[in-house]
Order: sequence, then C-alpha cells, then structure tokens
Amino acid sequence: MYQQESIYNLVPKAKIIPGKGASYQSKYPPNIAPTASTFILGNSSYPGIANCSGEFKLPRGAHQIFKERATFGRPLGGYSPDPHNFHKKGESPIVYPPPEKLHTLYQIKKPPIPTEPPIHGLKTEKNFIISNAVDNILMEPKKRNLSVDQPFHKYYGKVPTYLQKYRLIHENELKDLREMRRKHQEEEDAKQRLLTESEVSQLREGLKKKWEYYNHRYTGLTHKKFYDNLVLLRK
Repeated sequence: MYQQESIYNLVPKAKIIPGKGASYQSKYPPNIAPTASTFILGNSSYPGIANCSGEFKLPRGAHQIFKERATFGRPLGGYSPDPHNFHKKGESPIVYPPPEKLHTLYQIKKPPIPTEPPIHGLKTEKNFIISNAVDNILMEPKKRNLSVDQPFHKYYGKVPTYLQKYRLIHENELKDLREMRRKHQEEEDAKQRLLTESEVSQLREGLKKKWEYYNHRYTGLTHKKFYDNLVLLRK
C-alpha cells in the first residue's frame, strides 16, 4: 500500500548511520609474486615458475627463495650515489682504455669488395710440403739471451740433494741384490759335480731294471682276457 498523507511526516527524522563492518582481509599474502612468475625460485631447490593454479604457497627448499633485487632492480632511489663515498685526496683516478672506433655490422661481417681482377691460369709444380721441411731443417737456431732466458744461480746445473740421496740408496740396493745372486749361484754350482764311472754304471743298471719291469707289465696286458677293474680296462 502507498503511504498516506500525515502531519507527522513534517517532523524531521533522525538519520541512522550504519556501523562500519570488518575490513576485508585477503587470503593471499601481500608480498607474493604475480601468477606464473619467473622472478623467484632462481637459486632454490624448486626452480621454474610459481603461483600456478591458485597455489600461492611457495615451496620450501634448502636455499633462499627470494633473491635481492631479482625482479626489477633496486627500488626507487636505490641507484643514487653514496654521499660518503667520494673521490678523496691522494686517490688515483680510474684510467679507462681509449674508446674503440665504432664499426657497423656490414664492416665486421663482410670484407671490402676487390677492385683488381684476379690472375687466372697460374700454375706451379712446387712441392710445398718438401719445401717447408727443407726450410725448417736448414733454418739456423734462434739466438737466446742467456741473461734473460736462463737466470744463473748457485744451484744451476747441479743435481738436487734429494736426488743424490735416492740415487745412492738405489745403487746400494742393486749392489746387495747382485751379491745375493752371486752367492746363490755359487751355492748352486757347489751342489753340482761329475758322477764317477761306478755311479754311472750303477745308475744305468737301475734304469734298465726299471724299464724291463714296466715293459713286461704293459706288454703282458695284451694277453689278458678278463679285466677285473676299470684301470686295466682303460689301459
């Protein structure tokens, strides 16, 4: 229903001001990098990009995640000169090398166009390999400045002391080894002697008897008809 006219409507009404509600608190941290950012994680255990698919929690690794001035450099005013670091008396100025002449890419990449025509039809029968070898063989040696190339001192050209010590130890070891070999050879020579005639005849008779025994044993196996063990069967 619509509001009817009333004299009470002429009385001014007090304005009701609603109270201030709680301020909005974002669930995202304020110092987080933009979505799919590559400014972070440069030296962490999880390199690559971050803040993908709503994952704003940074991975935790063994290294630092944020690097100093790794986004867009220093903050505003960070590159201003230090008033305490100025050129003082007695300090030598920094000497920079002279600037090089500017070259265009065309001058660097391409050589100048030749103006003289090349000479055609020239041939040679010279063997450059043999010629270079002969030139190197017959070339005189370069003269050396001994005062610069070979600085002489009191130990120049002498064998070091430690080398002399080890050389003496090595020579003593070789001497002992030769002496041991000589004694061993003398002992072996002392054990050797010529047999007498009686010993030679006795040795010959013993070998003949041994041969007759084994010859009779093995030649008799061919006339045996029954072999009572596998050893005789193999023979």
